[in-house]
Amino acid sequence: MTKEKVMALDENIVSAINNFLFSVTVPIFSDSQNIVDPKATGTFFEIRGRIFLITANHLFDEIDADTLAVPKGYSGKNQLQIIGKSEVSRPRGSHAASIDIAIIEILNPETIAIVKKGWQLLGLENVSQLSPDGDFLLSGFPSNTIKKVGNDFVGIPFSIISERIENIPNSAEQPVDPSIDLFFEYGPTAFNLRGEEVPNPRLQGASGASVWQIQKLSHGTTWTPQRALKLIGVQSSARHGEFFRVKNWHYVLLMLQKIDPALVQQRKEPGPAFAGVTGRVGLPLLPP
Repeated sequence: MTKEKVMALDENIVSAINNFLFSVTVPIFSDSQNIVDPKATGTFFEIRGRIFLITANHLFDEIDADTLAVPKGYSGKNQLQIIGKSEVSRPRGSHAASIDIAIIEILNPETIAIVKKGWQLLGLENVSQLSPDGDFLLSGFPSNTIKKVGNDFVGIPFSIISERIENIPNSAEQPVDPSIDLFFEYGPTAFNLRGEEVPNPRLQGASGASVWQIQKLSHGTTWTPQRALKLIGVQSSARHGEFFRVKNWHYVLLMLQKIDPALVQQRKEPGPAFAGVTGRVGLPLLPP
C-alpha cells in the first residue's frame, strides 16, 4: 500500500481500526520462578461458549504451558494473569514445524472471567479466506514494544500495512507448502495506518500474531472494523528486511474441527469464509 493510499484513509476509520486491534492483540508471557518474559502474541476467541487463545506452536518449544500468562486487559496498565488450567492442542510429529499453530483452550474459571472482562473476544465471523482485493495488516507485540512499570505491563501493539508476496521467496526456509504458507513484505520500514513510515523491528515476541485483510464491504453495509477486517492467518516467522511468514487460518479451522467438529459449525453472519472445513483433514494434526 502506498503512502498516498494510506493518507487517503479517513481519520475516524484509522482510529477505529487501531482501537479494535488494540483490544484483540494479546501479548503472551512466560512467568516462571519470578522471571517474566514476553514470548509471543495471540488472539482470544469465544466459540460455542468456549474460550481459546490462538498462537504459534513453536512457543512451546521453549516454555511449558503452565507458565503462560496474559495481561488482565488491554486498556491502561495491567498485571498478568497466569492462564492456569488449560488444554493445548498442537500439531505433532513431522507436521509440528509446517503447521506452526497452537490452540489453547482456557479452562480456569477465574481466567475465563478476567479474559471476558478485559479483552474483546473474536468469533468465526471475524475469519475469512483471502480476498483478491484489500490490503493486509500485521498486529503483534515484538518484545521491545512492552515495558514493565512496577508490577504492571504496558504497551501498544505494533501494526503495519504489508503486501502479499505471490511467489515463494528464495530465502524462505524449507519446507514450504503453498496451501499453508503465505508470505508478506517486511522491509526495513513500513507504513502504519496514519501514513507514517516507521522502522520495522525484529519480530521476536510477535510470533502467533494475527494477520488481517481489510476487505471491501458490499454496498449498503455499515462500516465497522469488525466487518471490514478479517483474519486470514497466524504470523509464524520472519526474515528481517525481507518478509514475514504466515500460516493460513484454514488450518486453525482444521484443528478446531479435530478438537470438536461442532466448533466450526457456528457462524453468525454470511461472508467469504471457509465454506465448510474441507481439505487435508487426514493430516495427523492432533493425537486421537
